[in-house]
Amino acid sequence: MSGADIAAEIAEALSEAGEAVGQGEYIATLTRKGTESASDPNAGTPWGDAATGNEPEPDTYDVTILDEGSKTRHNRDDKGVLVPRTARVLTIAATGEAPQMGDVITLADGKHEIASVNRVAPGGVALLFEVELKQ
Repeated sequence: MSGADIAAEIAEALSEAGEAVGQGEYIATLTRKGTESASDPNAGTPWGDAATGNEPEPDTYDVTILDEGSKTRHNRDDKGVLVPRTARVLTIAATGEAPQMGDVITLADGKHEIASVNRVAPGGVALLFEVELKQ
Protein backbone atom coordinates (compact mmCIF):
# COMPACT_ATOMS: atom_id res chain seq x y z
CA MET A 1 0.00 0.00 0.00
CA SER A 2 1.46 3.36 -1.03
CA GLY A 3 1.52 6.56 0.99
CA ALA A 4 -1.12 8.05 -1.33
CA ASP A 5 -3.40 5.06 -0.63
CA ILE A 6 -2.97 5.58 3.12
CA ALA A 7 -3.68 9.32 2.76
CA ALA A 8 -6.89 8.49 0.84
CA GLU A 9 -7.98 6.10 3.62
CA ILE A 10 -7.32 8.80 6.22
CA ALA A 11 -9.40 11.30 4.20
CA GLU A 12 -12.25 8.78 4.14
CA ALA A 13 -11.88 8.23 7.89
CA LEU A 14 -12.08 12.00 8.51
CA SER A 15 -15.34 12.09 6.55
CA GLU A 16 -16.73 9.14 8.50
CA ALA A 17 -15.66 10.68 11.82
CA GLY A 18 -17.44 13.91 10.93
CA GLU A 19 -20.61 11.98 10.13
CA ALA A 20 -20.36 9.97 13.36
CA VAL A 21 -20.20 13.08 15.56
CA GLY A 22 -22.95 14.85 13.68
CA GLN A 23 -20.84 17.31 11.68
CA GLY A 24 -21.28 15.40 8.47
CA GLU A 25 -18.55 15.30 5.90
CA TYR A 26 -16.92 18.71 6.24
CA ILE A 27 -15.58 20.21 3.04
CA ALA A 28 -14.02 23.63 3.58
CA THR A 29 -12.56 26.10 1.10
CA LEU A 30 -8.87 26.94 1.30
CA THR A 31 -7.98 30.29 -0.31
CA ARG A 32 -4.47 31.35 -1.27
CA LYS A 33 -3.42 34.71 -2.61
CA GLY A 34 -3.05 34.49 -6.39
CA THR A 35 0.25 35.01 -8.16
CA GLU A 36 1.00 37.48 -10.91
CA SER A 37 0.30 36.16 -14.35
CA ALA A 38 3.39 34.87 -16.14
CA SER A 39 1.91 36.35 -19.31
CA ASP A 40 2.01 39.86 -17.77
CA PRO A 41 5.05 41.50 -19.42
CA ASN A 42 5.44 43.69 -16.32
CA ALA A 43 5.26 40.86 -13.76
CA GLY A 44 7.70 41.42 -10.93
CA THR A 45 8.30 45.07 -11.84
CA PRO A 46 6.90 48.25 -10.27
CA TRP A 47 4.37 48.27 -13.14
CA GLY A 48 3.10 44.71 -12.62
CA ASP A 49 -0.33 43.60 -11.39
CA ALA A 50 0.47 43.99 -7.68
CA ALA A 51 1.86 47.50 -8.10
CA THR A 52 -1.08 48.75 -10.16
CA GLY A 53 -3.70 47.40 -7.77
CA ASN A 54 -4.90 44.77 -10.24
CA GLU A 55 -4.59 41.92 -7.77
CA PRO A 56 -4.63 38.47 -9.36
CA GLU A 57 -7.58 36.23 -8.55
CA PRO A 58 -7.00 34.08 -5.46
CA ASP A 59 -6.60 30.33 -5.86
CA THR A 60 -9.25 28.22 -4.08
CA TYR A 61 -9.20 24.53 -3.14
CA ASP A 62 -11.77 22.25 -1.51
CA VAL A 63 -10.33 20.31 1.43
CA THR A 64 -11.76 17.65 3.74
CA ILE A 65 -11.43 18.64 7.39
CA LEU A 66 -12.32 17.60 10.90
CA ASP A 67 -12.82 20.56 13.26
CA GLU A 68 -11.26 19.61 16.59
CA GLY A 69 -12.42 22.80 18.30
CA SER A 70 -10.29 24.59 20.87
CA LYS A 71 -7.30 22.85 22.40
CA THR A 72 -4.85 23.95 25.05
CA ARG A 73 -1.31 24.29 23.74
CA HIS A 74 1.82 25.40 25.60
CA ASN A 75 4.67 27.74 24.72
CA ARG A 76 7.76 28.52 26.74
CA ASP A 77 8.40 32.10 27.76
CA ASP A 78 11.86 33.71 28.00
CA LYS A 79 12.45 32.11 31.41
CA GLY A 80 11.47 28.63 30.23
CA VAL A 81 8.10 28.60 31.97
CA LEU A 82 5.30 26.81 30.13
CA VAL A 83 2.50 29.23 29.29
CA PRO A 84 -0.86 27.74 28.27
CA ARG A 85 -2.79 29.16 25.34
CA THR A 86 -5.96 28.13 23.56
CA ALA A 87 -5.94 27.44 19.83
CA ARG A 88 -8.60 26.23 17.40
CA VAL A 89 -7.26 23.16 15.62
CA LEU A 90 -8.34 21.53 12.35
CA THR A 91 -7.23 18.24 10.85
CA ILE A 92 -7.02 18.46 7.06
CA ALA A 93 -6.76 15.45 4.75
CA ALA A 94 -3.59 15.32 2.66
CA THR A 95 -5.40 14.26 -0.51
CA GLY A 96 -5.87 17.83 -1.75
CA GLU A 97 -3.83 21.01 -1.71
CA ALA A 98 -1.40 21.34 1.21
CA PRO A 99 -2.32 24.24 3.51
CA GLN A 100 0.24 26.97 4.13
CA MET A 101 0.66 29.61 6.81
CA GLY A 102 -1.26 32.70 5.77
CA ASP A 103 -3.86 30.79 3.74
CA VAL A 104 -7.48 31.55 4.62
CA ILE A 105 -9.92 28.73 5.28
CA THR A 106 -13.68 29.31 5.05
CA LEU A 107 -15.69 27.40 7.65
CA ALA A 108 -19.35 27.52 8.64
CA ASP A 109 -18.61 30.33 11.12
CA GLY A 110 -16.60 32.49 8.73
CA LYS A 111 -13.10 32.97 7.37
CA HIS A 112 -10.00 32.18 9.42
CA GLU A 113 -6.30 32.68 8.72
CA ILE A 114 -4.00 29.70 9.21
CA ALA A 115 -1.37 30.47 11.86
CA SER A 116 0.63 27.23 11.73
CA VAL A 117 0.74 23.96 9.83
CA ASN A 118 2.02 20.64 11.16
CA ARG A 119 2.57 18.10 8.38
CA VAL A 120 2.13 14.52 9.61
CA ALA A 121 4.31 12.49 7.27
CA PRO A 122 5.81 9.31 8.67
CA GLY A 123 8.02 7.82 6.00
CA GLY A 124 8.08 11.12 4.09
CA VAL A 125 4.55 10.96 2.64
CA ALA A 126 2.03 13.49 3.99
CA LEU A 127 -0.95 11.68 5.52
CA LEU A 128 -2.70 14.67 7.07
CA PHE A 129 -2.13 18.24 8.23
CA GLU A 130 -2.89 19.65 11.66
CA VAL A 131 -3.42 23.41 11.45
CA GLU A 132 -3.94 26.09 14.06
CA LEU A 133 -6.09 29.08 13.25
CA LYS A 134 -5.29 32.64 14.29
CA GLN A 135 -7.44 33.82 17.19
